Amino acid sequence: MNRVCLCSILHSAHVKNFSGSSYVFYRSNGNGYNWERSKTICNEQSGYNLVSIESREEWNFLNQTIQNENTTEYFIGLRKDTSTGVWRWLSDNSTVNASNKGDWPWAVGQPSNGNGKENCTQMYRNYSGNFGRYNDVRCSSCIPHAGFICEFKDGEGNRLLIHITRN
Repeated sequence: MNRVCLCSILHSAHVKNFSGSSYVFYRSNGNGYNWERSKTICNEQSGYNLVSIESREEWNFLNQTIQNENTTEYFIGLRKDTSTGVWRWLSDNSTVNASNKGDWPWAVGQPSNGNGKENCTQMYRNYSGNFGRYNDVRCSSCIPHAGFICEFKDGEGNRLLIHITRN
């Protein structure tokens, strides 16, 4: 992705800080991103990755933030290891229990693993009362109304935004 395109993405996003991390909330604008492309865009911002939600407090912060947005779902950094079937966060490889479908943090009936190909995750703003809950999706499926959340640990994410917008 070239610098102009990355800058336009950053201008359509906003940054929030919480507990030592900076988060960039990219809002949907109908471009048709998928989980893989969202991860790539986050990685192109030095030090960022798709968000890994490592505590209930972090989940509460993210859920409250997205409730004030128009975007209905966000890609997050949770992916299923296809060799083991275990859901793992990108940041530290920790696991998320998916055996009790509909239990926190999954939405009711999720993960559904549609045809064995839904190995990536999005977080709903609100889908049938599933506020902030997770849904498994195909990693390569473009979802025009989805956004994504990038996270930079250490709370210095604003430095990158300043650097890019000056160039």
